[in-house]
Amino acid sequence: MQSNRKIRQFDLYLSSFLSMHGFTPKLFLNGQRISFEFDASDEVLDLMEKYSCNALVPVAEYVISVKRLKSKMFEAQRGPQQ
Repeated sequence: MQSNRKIRQFDLYLSSFLSMHGFTPKLFLNGQRISFEFDASDEVLDLMEKYSCNALVPVAEYVISVKRLKSKMFEAQRGPQQ
């Protein structure tokens, strides 16, 4: 049975960690801030726990994930280009 539960949060680095593990966030503009929404699957919850326990990750891969997500944030803040 599939759940429609969502997790929405503001942490760029946690979101990058989840993203590098194959979970793409949906971005929402909240005033001047961006929030990231993920499905609250068991895999996402497990990864969030690993992140909070200082999981080891390949540094270059993590940095690329942070840069990609920052780029998406800037695009969301700029809005649609004409």
